[in-house]
Amino acid sequence: MIVDQITRIINLKSVVAGILLSTCLTIPVAYGQTSSDVQSWNTFLLDWNFQNRWLFELELDYNRLLSSGPVWRELATQPSIEFYPNNSFDLFAGMYITSTKQNEQEDTEELRPLIGFRWNIIKPERRVFLRTQVKFEYRIFTTVSTQDQVNNGRLRTRLDLFVPITKTSYSADDDLYAIAWTEAFLNFDNEIRERYQSTFRQYLGLGYRFSYSWRFETYYVFQSARDSITDEVPDTINHVIFLMLKYYIKRK
Repeated sequence: MIVDQITRIINLKSVVAGILLSTCLTIPVAYGQTSSDVQSWNTFLLDWNFQNRWLFELELDYNRLLSSGPVWRELATQPSIEFYPNNSFDLFAGMYITSTKQNEQEDTEELRPLIGFRWNIIKPERRVFLRTQVKFEYRIFTTVSTQDQVNNGRLRTRLDLFVPITKTSYSADDDLYAIAWTEAFLNFDNEIRERYQSTFRQYLGLGYRFSYSWRFETYYVFQSARDSITDEVPDTINHVIFLMLKYYIKRK
């Protein structure tokens, strides 16, 4: 009897995951922006889990425009710290530091302190891993040529879905898994002058966990963004090839 109940619960969660994934696939169709381009995002994550409840992470990013048009590229790093008070909630804080070439004439720099939390709705030990994330960022944005500085707050909310394919748990090694993320941005004002001011992102991808230490993920990202530098083409669709390599320092 207990086994049958557990089986029904797992099957129900799998159905919910499928509905969420189908929704994610159809969301981008609703957007009718005025221009589009192709970008490449590349991320390396170095993680150190210590004392079981803490994790230090160093993120390195290099992003650039692949399609024709004015040059755009971005180099960034983000050190952050995470705390796990229990198996349901994660707390984190960090500092995002970036240098961006917005176009041939304009370069910008940004410091972005951030704080947030995650709620693990379905734990990673289960057949499906589902979580939500809420993050607040305070953006200290500087135009290099004029040294003009603008400060702005931004709220980001995200829903993450991970479904293991070759194993029964997202936490297992030698596992191929599917990924779907949906993220919305609430910009409190539009004074920041940037080429791609994100308003919505949809991530669809595959990942592979080789071992505890090494994981690799590849995504297609649909991004809706606003160009706050020029009024000629204010809204864009960005089609992004996103590659992520993760290394976790092995616990002794």
